[in-house]
Amino acid sequence: MRATTADDVRYTYRPGCPVGASDLRTITMTYRTYTGQVRTGVLIVAREHASSVVGLFRQAFEAGFRINRMDNPNLWKGDDVQMMAADNTSAFNCRQVTGNASGLSPHSYGTAIDVNTRRNPYRAANDVWYPSNGSRWIDRSVDDVGVIRSSSTITRALLRSGGIWGGTWADPDYQHFEVG
Repeated sequence: MRATTADDVRYTYRPGCPVGASDLRTITMTYRTYTGQVRTGVLIVAREHASSVVGLFRQAFEAGFRINRMDNPNLWKGDDVQMMAADNTSAFNCRQVTGNASGLSPHSYGTAIDVNTRRNPYRAANDVWYPSNGSRWIDRSVDDVGVIRSSSTITRALLRSGGIWGGTWADPDYQHFEVG
């Protein structure tokens, strides 16, 4: 874990964002891919939650939870819709709520994490599911690696620490976690 630099958030920080690079931490961590390969990825989160995020993902890793990819959102220039379609796990991205231009996303504070975005789609306030290539996983009875459920290690660990999982919302956001 290290201090986040302006370059780390080159495309995800915008003037007027509620937090800046000094309020964030860049975490490099190990994860298992859908095929079981061990890789290293990057998450950028709020400084005050960085240690708990490390612990949450360590528990998920030790339980064998799979993550497709975990790349810095700079790769997509902060475009959330493209990042979801790429099935990227990420956190900080100063932006409006996808599908709701009037709301500032909790990702803008570095307190929200989207995990396995394609296999855990999100229904926006406008009743559109994101990402468009995740429609197969709207049916939550599909048994597939990387699908998040209330019984998943990552979900249980987050809820124990006072966090929130969007999978229980009226407009479900199966990929979305907010650290508490």
